[in-house]
Order: sequence, then structure tokens, then C-alpha cells
Amino acid sequence: MLPSMERHLQLRGQRLYGLAEHLRLTYGPLSEPTRWQLLQDAEKLEAARGIWINYDERNIREEGAGEILPNTVVQCILDPSDTDVSDAVRVWFQKFVPDTGHLMQCAKIALMERTTRGRRERTALAIADAEANDIVISGLQAAFDFRIHSAGLYGFDGLIDEKGILINAQGFPDPWASRPDLLHAIDAQHEHSIYLIQGLWGSDMDRDNDIVGKIALQIEELAEVLCRLFTERIRWYEQQSGLDEELKARANDVRERYEKQRGGWVKPLVGLGRADAAYAIAERYQDFRTLVELASAELIQVETTPIDNISEDRRLLVSQKRTDVVRRLEGYLERFKAPFAIEFYEYQIENGKLQGLLEEFQAFQGYLTKFLHSSDRYAKLAWIHDASLGEYDRAGETLVHVALNQEDGLWNKKVELSMAKLCKLAALPDNQALEALPYMQNWQGETLTLIEIQELVYDYLQSFVRGAIDKEAEVGIALKEKGKSVEKRLETKKIFKQALEQLFNLKVLQPELLIDLLTLMEADENFPQFYHALVALGKSRLPTERYNLVEQSIWRRCYIQNE
Repeated sequence: MLPSMERHLQLRGQRLYGLAEHLRLTYGPLSEPTRWQLLQDAEKLEAARGIWINYDERNIREEGAGEILPNTVVQCILDPSDTDVSDAVRVWFQKFVPDTGHLMQCAKIALMERTTRGRRERTALAIADAEANDIVISGLQAAFDFRIHSAGLYGFDGLIDEKGILINAQGFPDPWASRPDLLHAIDAQHEHSIYLIQGLWGSDMDRDNDIVGKIALQIEELAEVLCRLFTERIRWYEQQSGLDEELKARANDVRERYEKQRGGWVKPLVGLGRADAAYAIAERYQDFRTLVELASAELIQVETTPIDNISEDRRLLVSQKRTDVVRRLEGYLERFKAPFAIEFYEYQIENGKLQGLLEEFQAFQGYLTKFLHSSDRYAKLAWIHDASLGEYDRAGETLVHVALNQEDGLWNKKVELSMAKLCKLAALPDNQALEALPYMQNWQGETLTLIEIQELVYDYLQSFVRGAIDKEAEVGIALKEKGKSVEKRLETKKIFKQALEQLFNLKVLQPELLIDLLTLMEADENFPQFYHALVALGKSRLPTERYNLVEQSIWRRCYIQNE
């Protein structure tokens, strides 16, 4: 009596293990790459057995229900000469198990034959989609379960992690389950399932519907599969010694694609009623961005819930929900530490959650301090944070850095320097603050003097442009009234106009441009523009050579104006 197909595949797996034992006993310890190849072959048998079991059970439940697997085998695997066999599926399991990865890759092709019939057959389409998903999920889950549980039999104890991925893949053959063409096919299949269930059911989706619930579970399983396979592929690429440029480029491409797409695999689970699974997958693969986005979406939902006209019980539920989400985030900060904190803080800044960034999660202020001081981009928040911690001296230094190196707004720069001065004074002990006051009055005096001169010029020119309808009109009037001497000198006129544009838009003028503005505009005995230009030069800190050139230019323009 012939064995069943399931038993047939099981026996083949046992024979394969027997071969590995024979080689080990006859020829001594096998190399790790050889043992890995034998394990990979055994995994394909287990994957095929998993696919068969699922297919067989489907047909037992409903005879003829499994259409995708036979279609896949006939269309994509068998040679034309083999397509007239009475049972193409059995032929494949007997002859083509080494092509298990190719079978899973082709499942979507057979599925697409069924998805062109329209909405009127949405249940039939969903059933076909579920079968195609089963081919991939049952095969890969069986393969990885076998790898994890059989690692010791093939000499890989301690060399495979809890996900079934080699910890050090250097020098090992290419893992069959995560080859790029299979990754692409499974990614497309996951996307197709989401599109199908949302497109066919939409807002009418009944999660208690058996087929809807099954596909929702499969989407969860496919998300897990994709994260696992991309992780394996990335690790294998990155651990090969002596990577050539092509392999390095592939490694970078796969990692970028994984980091860009994994949130799209996980987050749709929330809309399918599987939020806990979404969190679990993101936690398992340390996808901190997705964890932050999931938790933040819950917070937004809670915070936008109207509570004025709801019962007290409902109000308590809303409050408890917010508490639960905050505790979840605190748990992630405690568990994943700085890497999660960085992603969390970046998300809050990107989405304008600045108050929450500075006020919440007080137990983790150390992470926030390091984050805010990690880049000049966050300096305008860093000084506020430092001041809240009583770190006034550091807050003052940060404000000075912002004012001198980042700020282009005139009023902002003046305020930042003034606030820096107050922070510096606050950092001193009480008995030193009064003594330091005379010094602090002149602290950053050069920069503040330049700001003061620019404000004087602005106030002076305002008397000429009152009534202008906008900033552009102000520039035009000032250019006409005070730029007569540059009217015929195009390059000089361009510089003068640039200075006026920055002035009326309250932007900080660099010392040389401020001096150009002062010395090029028409002279007025009521406004000592050349005196202000010389003062600005004295506060400019220009290099000696440029200082001398600018000084000569001031005097030359002064003589010309007087003539």
C-alpha cells in the first residue's frame, strides 16, 4: 500500500536526515555551509508538507475547493508535456519539491486569474485570495518551525535565533526562503489581500464574517513573514565578507525598502481589529517608528473624543485609555531605551507635539536631554528644556549659539541674546550675580549694537514708506526715494535692493550688507548714516584685510556723497 502524500514527504525528510548522519559518520564532521545546505533541503520538504496538509484539509472540508494550487502548478511549474497528467498537484509534490520557493512565488499569478471577475463574486475572490495566502503561510511557517526545532539535529544549537534566522550567516549559502523574487511576490500578495478586503467590503466589513476574519488573520501572518524574511535577507547580505559593490548596493536597497515598507505591513492590522498583533509584530522586530505611530494614533483618538455630553462611565473609559497608552509608551522607553526615545521624540517634533515633548515622561528626561543636544536642529527646544531642569548656563550657551549661527529674524535674535543674558545671570550664585551685572550689561554687546543700528535704519526708512500696501511696495518706495545714487549702477543697485528687502522683512543683515545699505542710500543731515556705518564696522569682527577694504569703501562713499 502506497503511503499518503503527507507520509511520503515525511519519509523523504527522514531519509534526508539519514543522509546527513551517514556523511557525518563516514567522512567526519561536516562544514557549517554543508550542514546549512542539508537543513535548507529538509526545510523545503517540510514547507511542501505544510502546503500539502493545508490543501488536503481544504479539499476534505469541501471537495474541489482548492483551485489556486492546481492552477499554480499547471500554469507556472509543470512542462507542457506534463500538463495532461491526471493529478498535477501530486506530480509536483513527487518531482518538484526543490522548487518550493518558486511555487510560493507563483501563487499570486494564479490568484490574479480569479480577481478580474468583479465585485459580484467578492466571496469567491476572497476565498481564492485566502487559498493563495495559505500556500505561502503554511509553507514558510512549516519551514521555519522545522528549522527552529531541528537546529540541534543539524549542529546549529545556539547559532539560530528565536525567529529561526542564522545569527552569523557569513560564508553560508544564500537562504532559499528570502530570495529577492520571493520577497517581492509575498509583498505584492500582502498588498493584494489588503486591497481586496478593503475594496470589496469597505466600510461594510464584518469582522465576524468567516472569510473576512480569515483574511485579516492571514494579513497579520504575512506581515510577520515579511518582517522575518527581510530581516534574514538583510543579515545574510550584510554578513558576507568581502562584499563587492553590487552586493553592498543590494544590501542597502533591501534595508531601505524594509525600513520604508514595514510600517505599511503592520499598521493596517489596526483597521482589521488586530491592534494587539500590530503592536506585537512591531515590538518583535523593534520597528520603533511604527510603535510610536500606533500609540500616537490612539492618543489622538482619545484626545479628540468629545467628553462633554457622555456618561461618567464613558468619560472614565476614555481617561483610562489615555493612561494605558501613556503607560505603553513608558514601557517602551524603559525596555528599548535611547533608540526608541529618539524615534519617539523625532515623531513628536515632526507633528508639532512640542508641549508634550517637554512636559511628559519626566522619568526619562536624560534621553530627551541627549536627543535635543544631538543636533542643532533642536537647539530652540534644547534651551527651554535645559532651563526647565535648572541648567541655566547651558541654556544660555545654547541661546547664544542659536542667535549667532541659526537665527535670521531680527527681533528673534535680539530676544534670544537677551534671554541668554538672563540665563547666564540666573546660573550664578546670588552673591556673584550683582558683581557680574556690569559685565553682563556689555555681554554680546557687539552683536546687540549691530541689531540696534539695523533697528535705527528701519525706523528711519519707515518715515518714507508709510502707507505702502505691502513689503514689496515698501522696498520699491525706499529704492526710489533713497537709492537715486545707484539707479544707473545695476550691480550696486542689486545689492542695495537686497539690503532693503531683508531690512523691511525684519531679517538680520550681515555687517557688510548693513554697511552697504547705510553708505549707499541718499545722505540726510538728520540721520548720521556714515557714523553708524563706522560703528557697525567696529563691531563686525571682520578679518583685517576685509576690514580695511570695507573701511576704505565707507570713506570713499562718504566723500562722493559730500561732493
